[in-house]
Amino acid sequence: MTMTNYEDVLSKNKILDELKTQGWNCVAGKTLDRAKTEPLLRAELQTAIVRVNPEIPLAETELSTLIEELRRKTSSANDCAEILRYFRKGIPFKPKSKGNLETIQLISPDPKENTYTAAYEVTSSNSRGERIRSDILLYINGIPVADIECKDPSNLQVSWADAYQQIKRYQKTVPELYKYVQIGVAADVRIKYFPTTPWLLTKTGNNTEYTAEHTLKHSREEDKTNTAIKIAEWDEEKPLEIFTPSVFLNIIKNYTFTRITKGNDSKILPRFIQYRAVEKIVRRVKENLAGNDPKNKGLIWHWQGSGKTLTMTYAAYQLFNLPELEKPTIFFVSDRDDLQTQLKSDYESVKGLPAVNKVTSIKHLTEILSADNLKGRREILTVLVQKFRPEKLHKLEEQLKASETETVSTRKNIILLIDEAHRTQEGILSGEMRNSLLKNAFAFAFTGTPNTGDAAAGDKTKNTFTEFSYPPDEEYLDKYDMESSISDKFTLPLTYRPCLTDAKSIEMYDEAVREYLNQYFDDVDDAVKAIKEESIKKQLRAYKLFLENPSHIQKVSEKIAAHYKKIVEPAGFKALLICASRKACV
Repeated sequence: MTMTNYEDVLSKNKILDELKTQGWNCVAGKTLDRAKTEPLLRAELQTAIVRVNPEIPLAETELSTLIEELRRKTSSANDCAEILRYFRKGIPFKPKSKGNLETIQLISPDPKENTYTAAYEVTSSNSRGERIRSDILLYINGIPVADIECKDPSNLQVSWADAYQQIKRYQKTVPELYKYVQIGVAADVRIKYFPTTPWLLTKTGNNTEYTAEHTLKHSREEDKTNTAIKIAEWDEEKPLEIFTPSVFLNIIKNYTFTRITKGNDSKILPRFIQYRAVEKIVRRVKENLAGNDPKNKGLIWHWQGSGKTLTMTYAAYQLFNLPELEKPTIFFVSDRDDLQTQLKSDYESVKGLPAVNKVTSIKHLTEILSADNLKGRREILTVLVQKFRPEKLHKLEEQLKASETETVSTRKNIILLIDEAHRTQEGILSGEMRNSLLKNAFAFAFTGTPNTGDAAAGDKTKNTFTEFSYPPDEEYLDKYDMESSISDKFTLPLTYRPCLTDAKSIEMYDEAVREYLNQYFDDVDDAVKAIKEESIKKQLRAYKLFLENPSHIQKVSEKIAAHYKKIVEPAGFKALLICASRKACV
């Protein structure tokens, strides 16, 4: 009786079926025209080079030279970065038929012009004869670009973490294959993806067996040395969408980069939320420029720790290279010098991006905006919103108003990517930036904590939603809130334990307050609710005074100290205290 291979039935075959529906040609590895030591499908690649470069005639010897340019690269960090650049930009080459230096594309930006092969059970070997067998290798134009390793989801003894470790071992055994492979995929019932880095040997790359939880924990610990391999999941509703040729090509072309931080080389891939937000930004710009949608701003509401800086970096890269924008000017706008410095540093750590320059003073900003007969410079810049001081820029403002030709005030190909947009974006400085000097610019705001304004105080200006969205139809362009971050385990849930010294009196007072609020708001019209809320604040001061009472604070402090010494400290944890006011804290 034949035993059922549940890894094939429940994981590998399911993925292959999905790949077929997406347009991949699924074949057995043994049918591929290649030697086991050759990662490339040379004949397919050679045909593809001719197909995607129809305007450049290439001789057979020239095609061989181009392929050898790939093959001679090693699996070092620098060579892997160069291969990735070839995928994205093509190979500089001087064909005899042209006489000039041309760029030979390996992969066409048009998904329809490429071939997509999904080969299963592919055996590869190194020069020493050591072999590996990949469950599924994905090839674009004969170049291996992704490795999918599957595990039986019905077997409780294995998980995606084992598939992850397997790919790490494979990179060590046959690095010649993984200098081309950009994405590793570990699959059981879930689909985890991560960048391949054959030049990096981490602790999770050895033969020690770790649980899935340990693998994730270890990846976070590696963050401290900036060599972490980021493990992520695609959209939980469409986990296999990442393999759709158009999406997959887009990720390789616009979202996969090598990165250097503190001397360590690594590689980055987008999280799904980053990809989703950037695609919405790019789509909004395209639709506006095409005259299909008047909207020219958007709120990206992403929780802390979601990678907003990298999302902004991805957006800047795509927009700067967007043909429709015709050489734009892009500003990274922040409100603190340390944030500006960090953003610039993070951006510059990514290889292959256009240069970014810092606006150093108001005079420097004036020079940038006045350049090219008031049209402004075409570059990527970081700037503090404090540089947009009306009293210092009024002469420039008058010049712009008097001009009868195109200026920075009338140009539409200016992009503002605003960090921590819940701060300083409703005042005079931002008004000078967005409503005066750069009034036709696209504005995309990033924040994890948008302001809703203080309606009770009659303040409707400090509202991030009305500043950057189109309520009520569109409250945000993209959202990734705290609950989503906790669900994805990028944010730890806050757990707390109330410490009551006089529980009975507090509970009685709390019950009285709740009863009072229920009665107070019973059948209250929304129009007067805000006014009543302000009145309530004054009537609840007694609650605050109780929490600030020195006698109460003394009792609470004693209980906290006893609890910390008995339970918290022995477990190796720390503690966070939350007080009712600054007075109570001091």
